[in-house]
Amino acid sequence: VKIFHPSGKGEPVVAKVLIDSAATRAYVTKSVRNRLGLPMLGKERLNTLMFGRSETGLREFDNTEVVVQGWATGEKVRQQALIAKNIAHPMAPVRLTNLAKLGVPLADNGTLDIAEICMLIGGDQYWDVLLPQPAIIGK
Repeated sequence: VKIFHPSGKGEPVVAKVLIDSAATRAYVTKSVRNRLGLPMLGKERLNTLMFGRSETGLREFDNTEVVVQGWATGEKVRQQALIAKNIAHPMAPVRLTNLAKLGVPLADNGTLDIAEICMLIGGDQYWDVLLPQPAIIGK
């Protein structure tokens, strides 16, 4: 996806995103906040178990706002996000050419030179980014 400053100023950050249907919030990394100069909208304290930790605990997060442009529709969606030091350990680029040959559409076919996962999108925001228009399932 592309992550933009909410005012539209500056260049966007092209980012790998982890979509977590169990998460109820969106998160961006401190590096994204610094690169975009994102505004701080306050702080939130949450009891969390996440980001590779094995213990729960009350943590304080800065809150910000971003605009995310999804790959599927190109639509831009405004979202609130909490700022985390990191979201996941950096991953080595993986070539997924076999899936591409089968016609499976991929957001990242391994050509992006980005190892860091810069954003986590929770289930509450999942469809806003992937499919901003309502989807009718069934009759």
